[in-house]
Amino acid sequence: MKRVVYVMIVAMLFGMGGSFLFADITVGARLDTGFMPFQYVMPEGKDAYSSFGMARVDGSEARLQLSITATNADKNVGVQAEVRALFGTDAGGATPTLALGDHAYVWYKPIDWLNISAGKFIINDLQGKIGHDDWRNFTVMSGDEKSIMHNFDTNGDIYGNTGRLHPDNSLSPRSGVGLALTLKPIDGLTILAGMRNVWVLDREGSSESQGADIGYMRRMKKSGKAPNPLQYMQFGVGYNIANIGFARAQFLGATQTPNDQPALIRANEIELAFAFTMIENLTLDLGFGLPLRLTAKDGVTADTEAIKGISYQKPYELSLGASYKIGAFTLPLRVDMTFAGAKKVENDASLSRIEGFGMRFYMFPSYTLNNIIAFTLSGGVNFMGDTEDGNGNAKLYGGIVYGFGAYTTITFASKCSIRAGLAYSAGDKILRANKNGTAVDSVFSIPILFTASL
Repeated sequence: MKRVVYVMIVAMLFGMGGSFLFADITVGARLDTGFMPFQYVMPEGKDAYSSFGMARVDGSEARLQLSITATNADKNVGVQAEVRALFGTDAGGATPTLALGDHAYVWYKPIDWLNISAGKFIINDLQGKIGHDDWRNFTVMSGDEKSIMHNFDTNGDIYGNTGRLHPDNSLSPRSGVGLALTLKPIDGLTILAGMRNVWVLDREGSSESQGADIGYMRRMKKSGKAPNPLQYMQFGVGYNIANIGFARAQFLGATQTPNDQPALIRANEIELAFAFTMIENLTLDLGFGLPLRLTAKDGVTADTEAIKGISYQKPYELSLGASYKIGAFTLPLRVDMTFAGAKKVENDASLSRIEGFGMRFYMFPSYTLNNIIAFTLSGGVNFMGDTEDGNGNAKLYGGIVYGFGAYTTITFASKCSIRAGLAYSAGDKILRANKNGTAVDSVFSIPILFTASL
């Protein structure tokens, strides 16, 4: 399958369109970095301390990205690629780490309403419409656009860094190539069909294999079963109802894996969403995630195939994004909830796990003074209930975290900006992989973020 993808890329670049070498080419660059001139940390039961340093946003303390896009003269073949230099703790310290960005792919339009993409890319046609601001990194976390409805991302499955209420951070997105068809045969209708991480289908579970699928492939090989290609696939449809809204539905495949903590279960999922736009200046985007139940008959792991009367349900997810604009004021907010997650074991309630209700609320209203200056307030609360066994005994305690802040954005030279302000976060305890939960430090910060684009 990997070879098929590479052949398609070469064919698209040099065999289609005929005039690709005479393409229009655009080169761009973007720098994102931040500084924390002052931070005051107040740990529970320990002495408070102050510090300063770089401000981390999205996993790195500085990121330089170079991009290139090109199309042929007929505008039916194109290529896009990005290269990033990352600095910071996750990037291995001061030495920059070079990596591909979100895109390194080619596309081909044999007819006006069909687009074929191959490589490493993201398609946002069906994704949620309302996200968050960067200040959530210093106050309290919120859901993002993918919490309402996922985009198509070849870089990993839906349990990577999705912004979901319970992301499994140990299962980070994997770099892989993919194939996708985007069809828009009539006005308002979008159909998406694609396969993510197609290169893992070449694996045999050998010692040379790498990545999160080694164990899965070995189990399938041992049991004589072929890998289920559905776990890498995604199918979606959206229809824009004129003057009313945008309705979407999709299926997302995933490696099916049970877990004693319902939030960490991995399962195929169905998503439904509707973005209501009938009222001028108001957008309401409501999404519902329905993870499919796992049972022992699914054979998801070798040690559960023989177990009878056991089932796993990842929590259902309900997400709402809203945004209302009144003159220079914009009032966006997010509400994300999870509920009804469970591991159920017949005839032994003590082994069952029922996850408590979880919720995230976040808002970031802003006032735009002019083309240069804007002011934003940011804040919210995260709540997680206890996880109990079938007898009502707490096994994992939940808690609450809250935060708020304010910042000013100054835009200059058209594509450059500085954001500076204050942030505070605190809380009781929030769910962790231990019975008592983990105390949340109270933190006061003064972040300064800088972005420049060419």
